[in-house]
Amino acid sequence: MASMKKLSDKGLTIVELLIVFTIITILAIVGFTSYNTALQKEKKSQAQSTVMQVKSRLNQYFTDASAYPATKADLITYLNKSKETQLVALFDAPNNPYLYKGSGKDECTTAENDCSSFSITVSKSYWHGGGDDTDITVAP
Repeated sequence: MASMKKLSDKGLTIVELLIVFTIITILAIVGFTSYNTALQKEKKSQAQSTVMQVKSRLNQYFTDASAYPATKADLITYLNKSKETQLVALFDAPNNPYLYKGSGKDECTTAENDCSSFSITVSKSYWHGGGDDTDITVAP
């Protein structure tokens, strides 16, 4: 019996190990949740920043051409000519979340049409927004 007591004095019991494991698991879950929330906020912030930068470039385009681009392709062409490579990379990437629509008196489908307005929308599903979160929509 004396030798059994010595073994238990040297190590941890199964209950103590389970308590330590449970604490580590809880800390990992809290850390992972916080990390995911931070990633979602960063994605939303990046989308807002990109949309505002493109809106600024669209205002310059309107000043020069007295109209907005009719299509997203026309907008990307303009951004390329303006050497806005970072915006082009974000706005023209495969599976990008940015939706562009030119609008005016008539349906804006070509560069020749008079596009007097536009909208850029980013769906909240891009950053996995939920609850009261809404899509980002920008217009002139």
